[in-house]
Amino acid sequence: MNFRSKIAGIFTTLLIAGSWIAGIANAQQAQEVGWKNGDVSLTGSLYLPEGNGPFAAVIILHGSGTLPRTDKLYREHAERLTKSGIAVLLYDKRGVGSSTGDWRTADLNDLAADAEQGVKFLRGHKQIDAKRIGLLGISQGGWVSVIVASRVRDLAFIVWLSGTPLTPAEQGHFVLQDALRRKNHDDAAIAKATELDRLITNVYRTDSGWDDAAKRLEPFKGEQWFKDASLGLQARDSWNWQWYRRFMDYDPIPELRKISIPLLAVYGEQDQIVPVKRSISILDELRVAFRRDITTVLLPGLGHDLSIRRGPPPEKYWQDLTGWLQQKILKPGAAKAP
Repeated sequence: MNFRSKIAGIFTTLLIAGSWIAGIANAQQAQEVGWKNGDVSLTGSLYLPEGNGPFAAVIILHGSGTLPRTDKLYREHAERLTKSGIAVLLYDKRGVGSSTGDWRTADLNDLAADAEQGVKFLRGHKQIDAKRIGLLGISQGGWVSVIVASRVRDLAFIVWLSGTPLTPAEQGHFVLQDALRRKNHDDAAIAKATELDRLITNVYRTDSGWDDAAKRLEPFKGEQWFKDASLGLQARDSWNWQWYRRFMDYDPIPELRKISIPLLAVYGEQDQIVPVKRSISILDELRVAFRRDITTVLLPGLGHDLSIRRGPPPEKYWQDLTGWLQQKILKPGAAKAP
């Protein structure tokens, strides 16, 4: 398996592995809902708090890979947030579960358009407060949330769970470097591996230079750092690099500079997928330079999926999330669960 395929697998595996075994207790009865984005039909579940509403609402935006709305991490958010008086919309990503289309042929703009139509659906629902709708983006969903917020007026908030203001390509280089450091490779090996990783990335970016890149990789195939980095070109006809190419250079910072709604970004200190320190530093710079309402939370000892031994996120996460939402969108008199 080459490195880019490995990254795609890591995103999906971490989030699915974070779906703990215990069931979700006492979840509110979901309404089965749906909407269309062009030729794509999206199917979802709307979880409503007890009470009369209208309620604030959040749409959960997917991480990378094949993730249905039944993923327990998603449903745990529905369970926890409805108890705080917030409705939750979960939906099957395009090409997953009951939704049509194919995420493997989609870019971030396509995924954002799916979510935009979800916002439109919520704004037309009689039990939802159209002025208190926000987005919760998990991993790749962080990038999607920024695109949606740049297009849709009057959203109330954004939450990131392991999102990053870096480009996907920059994030990919970090994953390689971090993996080699964990295997105790020296700086020279990491620098050379990064150089070759950038070469491979540019082949995918331009769909050119395949033969030249293969020749440049050949002398290093026997090196242990090369093997540990899983470097190598994918097959020319592979869907994986073509999928990655569609969003690898997306830069969320220009749009983050323009978005003025509150943003909560939550990270696990041991994340091996997102460069946490650099991400927090960039968000802090945006907060100060552009006077943005950005809050960052760092949870010690946790990884990309914020799980503890593949179980649910710790209580600290839920306290920080619900406390922040209470402050930002649950105004006095807003409907809450008894």
